[in-house]
Amino acid sequence: MPLIEELARTEGQSVDEIMRVALKLEAANLPIDLSLTYLEPMFRSVGGEGADEANYQADRILAAAAEAGIPAARGLPLERSAAILGELRDAGARGHVRSLILLGDIYYGGIWVRPTYRQAMQYYERALALEPSLVARERVAKALLQIKQTPFEEEHFETLIGELATAGSDWGQYRYGLLLIAGTASTPADVPAGEELLLTLASKGFAPAVKAMIGRVKDEQDPTRMNRAIEAFSQAWALRKDFKTGRQLGEFYILADRPDDARKVLGDPMFAKDPAALFALAQMGAGQRPADNDRAYELASRGLAVAGSDSLA
Repeated sequence: MPLIEELARTEGQSVDEIMRVALKLEAANLPIDLSLTYLEPMFRSVGGEGADEANYQADRILAAAAEAGIPAARGLPLERSAAILGELRDAGARGHVRSLILLGDIYYGGIWVRPTYRQAMQYYERALALEPSLVARERVAKALLQIKQTPFEEEHFETLIGELATAGSDWGQYRYGLLLIAGTASTPADVPAGEELLLTLASKGFAPAVKAMIGRVKDEQDPTRMNRAIEAFSQAWALRKDFKTGRQLGEFYILADRPDDARKVLGDPMFAKDPAALFALAQMGAGQRPADNDRAYELASRGLAVAGSDSLA
């Protein structure tokens, strides 16, 4: 922490030097609370009228902190959030593409405003017109997913998803896999191809694909298909040990009667203070043969202690 504090001091530094250090710290993927404490003020110190990139970086951190539920960012005074929106609109009018995408994200996620998917899509489409990037195309497709009602909008969505999948977008391939499984008005379903695409994404650690395939194979009786899914899930966990995916995999392995796999996941240190994981491990310990009642009692006690401290907090 002292190093970050030292780097975040801007007195006597040029604008270029401040931006260089701030962007380097940003590339380090600091937790959002630290970004809000140190990086947002750094970018803000060199912001102001016309400083579109610095303003964007500061506003992006503030919006991410608000989305994460940090009170200082989420509860901005109305005039402050209105000023941020105005700042981003002005930058967008000058052709700053990322400001337009951030505006779309703010309206899409309901950050400081009422969620409005059509408003979000308008900003995304403006960004796409200026710079046909994969990010902008993904955002347009995500907004269209929420609002599509007509056959034309449905067809436009399917075309975008096909383009994104071809371009290598994980999200595009994920949605394309779901389209293959469900079929469309013009194309019959191809469940094996769709599931294979989702399993490939799951093996790369793409969390939505893991969740989708867990839902599809949790009651599976075909051992070959189940083993293929478990292989993909194991690869996902080895590549990307995130809390949400781990919980999903732990629950799936328990339902699939694979307690050893469940213990490997839920026994990870990241779940040491998760009551649900501790209770699940305790239940497996008590249910195994021979039962490990002492270990089960210890885990259950820890789970109760953590749950109690959470409720008091």
